[in-house]
Amino acid sequence: MADASPATKTPLWVKIVLGVSLALNLLIIGAIGGVVVRGGPAERQGIAMNTGVPYLIALPREDRIRVIRGARQADAVPNRRERKASYREMLEILRNDPFDETRATALLERHGQTALSTQKALQAAWLERIGDMSASERAIYAERLEEVLRRGGKRQGKKDR
Repeated sequence: MADASPATKTPLWVKIVLGVSLALNLLIIGAIGGVVVRGGPAERQGIAMNTGVPYLIALPREDRIRVIRGARQADAVPNRRERKASYREMLEILRNDPFDETRATALLERHGQTALSTQKALQAAWLERIGDMSASERAIYAERLEEVLRRGGKRQGKKDR
């Protein structure tokens, strides 16, 4: 006897679109993570200058490291082990048949919340550092930030200060 209600299968194009979307999200998160971890300039990491990255780039290296370390200590920012586990979970979802779109969506939502909590932790650490600066230090920082924004993160042969 034939099955009266055949199982609906997710079309291949939906799987491909979701896979590409995930890859782009992971690429962006990885690139931002690279900037945060390495403290390097945006052009090496492929980061668009419309994020908070210029605020970090404009800081002197020691201050950049201080801000990043301060953000890493926030409870809301997952550690490397937790991030890797999350990516392994997505790999499992992608390899399962049928594709569980609901589970993938929920995981992407968690990734978005992680990115937001990381951003908030970085903002708090940055604000603390800026708040500790004297007026003259902030003026110097503002000049550096203006330069970073003007050149779009390109170093133009200058050594990081």
